[in-house]
Amino acid sequence: MMKKLFTVSLLVLFIAASLMAEGQKVLMRINGNGDQEAMVIRKGESTLNAIARAEKGFSMAKVNGLVDTLFNYDKSGVSTNTAFSFNAHDVAFTWFLPAAGGLVRELWFNTSVGYTIGIAPKAPVRAWYPDVRVTTLPTTEWGSGGTSAAGNLGYYKCVTDGEGLRTPFRDEATDTAFVKGLAAVTFDPLGKEVSTWLPGGAPVNLFVGAWHKLVIADWGDSIPFKLGVPFGFTIQNLTSLAMTPPGGIDTTMVLGAQSSLNYPYHSYKFYEGTAYVGWQIRQYEWRIYLVAEYTTDRPPKAALQQLFTTLKTTARTVTATVTDDNPAGGAKGVKTVDLYAKINSGAFAKSSMTGTEPNYTGTLPAAAAGDTVSYYIVATDVNNNFTTSATYSYTIFAPKYKYLCIWNGRTLPTGLTAAGVAKYYMKKDSLTEKTYYDLWDVKSYGKTDVPDLLKLYDFVNEVTGDGGYADLTGYAGTWLATGTVAKPKTYLFSDQDHGFISGYADTTFAATDAHNKYFGVLTLGPQDYPYVSSNVTWPWKLTPQDSTDNLVGFIQKWANKTSSTFWYHPNFELPPFLNWMDELKPTTAAKAIFKDGARVVGVRNNAADNSWHTTYLAFDYLCTDFRSDTATSKYATPDKDPKYAWILDAGSIVKNAILAYTSVSPVNGAVPVDFSLSQNYPNPFNPSTLIEYTLPQNSFVTLKVYNAIGQEIASLVNSEMNSGRYSVTFDASRFSSGVYFYTLTAGSFTQTHKMVLMK
Repeated sequence: MMKKLFTVSLLVLFIAASLMAEGQKVLMRINGNGDQEAMVIRKGESTLNAIARAEKGFSMAKVNGLVDTLFNYDKSGVSTNTAFSFNAHDVAFTWFLPAAGGLVRELWFNTSVGYTIGIAPKAPVRAWYPDVRVTTLPTTEWGSGGTSAAGNLGYYKCVTDGEGLRTPFRDEATDTAFVKGLAAVTFDPLGKEVSTWLPGGAPVNLFVGAWHKLVIADWGDSIPFKLGVPFGFTIQNLTSLAMTPPGGIDTTMVLGAQSSLNYPYHSYKFYEGTAYVGWQIRQYEWRIYLVAEYTTDRPPKAALQQLFTTLKTTARTVTATVTDDNPAGGAKGVKTVDLYAKINSGAFAKSSMTGTEPNYTGTLPAAAAGDTVSYYIVATDVNNNFTTSATYSYTIFAPKYKYLCIWNGRTLPTGLTAAGVAKYYMKKDSLTEKTYYDLWDVKSYGKTDVPDLLKLYDFVNEVTGDGGYADLTGYAGTWLATGTVAKPKTYLFSDQDHGFISGYADTTFAATDAHNKYFGVLTLGPQDYPYVSSNVTWPWKLTPQDSTDNLVGFIQKWANKTSSTFWYHPNFELPPFLNWMDELKPTTAAKAIFKDGARVVGVRNNAADNSWHTTYLAFDYLCTDFRSDTATSKYATPDKDPKYAWILDAGSIVKNAILAYTSVSPVNGAVPVDFSLSQNYPNPFNPSTLIEYTLPQNSFVTLKVYNAIGQEIASLVNSEMNSGRYSVTFDASRFSSGVYFYTLTAGSFTQTHKMVLMK
C-alpha cells in the first residue's frame, strides 16, 4: 500500500539562461508547476552546487512556448514538497521532452531525511525512450494512491513474480503483450529501453537523506536525445516481500517529490500490490535532476505577456520577449514573430509583431463587453525552427448587477472556483438563490481596472480567503470618498492575513491612509498573534461587541438564543485558508465589533453624514461557527457538537448590509394594505429615477428592469423583505436613451410599468 509522507521544505525555482556555446551543460528537472526547466551550469561549478543554487532561487518570470523553461510559480518562492514512498518492487518513472538534441551526462535523485531506504539498499536506474503518446494523454488519465481506476495504465504478466504476477518491464515479462489498465491507455508508457547504454539498469547504492549521483559514462555509452522526442528514467525499490521478516513491515524507498500543479504530469509510479495494479500517473513530480549537454540547434524561447480581464473594449497592446541561440554554433537569431488572435469562437487572425530581438509588440482586436479574446504567438528563427506559445484568453467584463463581490484570494478550496466560493460569501438566504451580484477575481483578472470597476457600484464585498492577493484599500478609499447621502457607498472587507501589505510588520496608518480614514484601523498588529510556534490550536473564541449592530448583531443574538459561543476555526470550516488573525487598534471614530479576549479583530466605521459605510474583519467570516463552551468535541469534531452551527446558519452579513445601506430603503408610514408598484418619478428621467412599492406582508421580492426587447438589464431588488413601503433608485447612466420596463414580483403579486430614459 502506498504511503504519502509529507514534509515541507523551501523550493525556489530559477531563471532561464541562454545557451550560447556548443556543448553547453544544463541542469534539467520537472518543477512543481509541471514544466520542464533547464539552468546553465556555470564554468567550474559542480552539479551539487548547481542544484543548491537552483533551489535557492534564480527564476523570476515565466517563459512560454518551450518545455525547457524556468519560472517561479509561487511569488513567495515557497512551495510544499512531498516525500513519496515506494514499497516492495514499486518503480518511479519520470520523462523529459528536450528542446534540442544532446546527451545526458549525469542523473541525480534525492532521498528524504528520517525515512527508510528499503531492506535491499540498492536501486537500479534504467533509461528509456518512452512512447511519445505520454506527452498527449488526456487529463482524465491520472489516478490517486494506486487505487484509482482513472489513471491505471496497465502492466505485463510475469508468472515467476511471486508478489503479484506482474512487472512494469517487458524484458521481465513471461507474456510480452501489454495488459491494458482501466484507463483508456493501451500502450506501454516506457516505450523502448535505451539500448546503447546499460540494459537492465545501473545499480545505485541508497542512503537516507542524500543526493544520489549516477555518471552515465561510468556505465556504458552516453544517452543521446533528440529535439521533441521524450526520454526518461526509472528507479526501482529492489526490496521484495520475501525479504520482509514474518510479521514485519514492508520497508519503503522514499524519494523526494513535490505536488504538481499542471497536467501533463511527468512522473508515474508502478504499484506492485494495490487494488489497481500497474502504472499510475500521479499528480506529483519526483525530485530528479539531470545534467544534459545540448549539441544541436533549437527553437526560439518565447515569453508572451498574459493580459487579464478588462473593462476596456478598445484594442490592446501585447508584448513578447523572444530570443534565439544555437548550441551547435551555427546561425542563430529570430526571423519572425506572428501574433494569432480571435474573438469568442471565431477563427484566429494572423498579424506580425514589430520589434527586434528580444522585444516585440503586437495589437489585439477591440471587442465588446462579454466577449472573450484568445491569442498566442509563433516565433520562427533563421533556421526555420519555430515555437508556438501557450494560448491566453481574457474577457471583456460586462457589468450586470447592482452589487459587486471581489474575490481577492491566493488559493481556492478544492473543487471550488472563484464563482463557486463567492456564492458562500454573498449568500443572503440560500445557496440556490439566483445570482444578484457581479464577480471580479483579482488573481485571474488583475487589479489595473479595479478603480474603474468600483465606479459602477455602490456596494462591494471584498473577501480574501487565505489572505489578500493584492492590496485594494487605496482604490477603495478613493471610491468611498465619492459617496453621497443620496447614494452612499458600502464596503465590506474580510481578510485574515492582511499583514502581507507590510511584509507582516506591525503598521500604524497615517490619518490620510484609507485604512485609517475609511476602514477605521489605526494600527495593524501584532501580526498573526494567535500563532504559537508550530503548535497551532484552533479554534479561537470571538466575542461580538454589540447585539444591536444592524450588520453583525445577529451573531450575539444567535449565541444568546442557543447558549453557545462564537469561534474562528479556518482548519475546520475551510481547510485551505489556514491563516491567523491580526490584532487591530481602531481609530477614535470607529467601533469595535469583534474581540478575541481584549484584542480587537473587527471594526465598523461610518461617515458622519452616512455617505459611506465600512466593515473590516481581521478574519475570514466563513471560517467562523457556534459551539458549546463545554463540548468535549469542540476541537476535534465540532460537527458532533449539538450546538454547532456555521455562521451562515445564523444569518448573513451581506444581506443585512444590503438592506441597511443600499438605495432600497423603507419609507416611514403605516403598514400598507395591498401590494403596489408606483410609476417611477421623474418620468422621463436622466439618468436616475425613483421607484416606490408597498408590501402588506413579508415577501421575497424581485424588482427587475428590462429593455424594449425584453432583455433583463438590471436587478434592483432580489431578497426577502419585511412588510412596508419601499423606494429604490434606478441609475441608468450606463444605458442608452429609450423605453424600458420594470417589473415587481412579490409572492404571487406581479406588476410592470414603462419608463423612458432621455439623455
